[in-house]
Amino acid sequence: RYRYGRQLECLKKAEQMAKDAGFSPRAVPIKLLFPLLEGASLEENEDLHTMWAALLVNAASPEPQKTRPRFIATLRELSVDEASVLKWMLDQLPWAAWRIPMPYPDIETAYESIFGQQKVVGHRASIAGDPRCRVCVGGLVASALIEKTDIQDAWQSYWFSWYGYEFITACQPPNPKT
Repeated sequence: RYRYGRQLECLKKAEQMAKDAGFSPRAVPIKLLFPLLEGASLEENEDLHTMWAALLVNAASPEPQKTRPRFIATLRELSVDEASVLKWMLDQLPWAAWRIPMPYPDIETAYESIFGQQKVVGHRASIAGDPRCRVCVGGLVASALIEKTDIQDAWQSYWFSWYGYEFITACQPPNPKT
């Protein structure tokens, strides 16, 4: 019953996103539809649930192939903090660029503003910053959503991989019609 309700809520969100974007949804291939609805049915976090709805509406968009089957597995494995960091990184980009380096201290500052500061590892204070942020960034690198830049500077910087950029944009609602 819970899962069915979450699926219906996902469909309602996707329908509203399509309406706001000014298009009539087209049929979504079964290979995408059923796994998308299954993923949404298991999602308790509202921000991640909205990402499922955005992935669904982008699969129903008249624009060609914005949603790929692998995006479903990626979203299924994404944690709340990883999704928030990806969204923050996307929000930092100018409209005409996608490969802008983000220094780690900026990512850590954003992380702490979203999730609060925690500088303790076990019972000892950490001198290297928030361990949750380091694990989050490490997970995004391991998932090939972001990568270390080849730019040599005082701090390690990260930017979207091509896959990561396409993934996070496919998990955002389409632009509203103007």
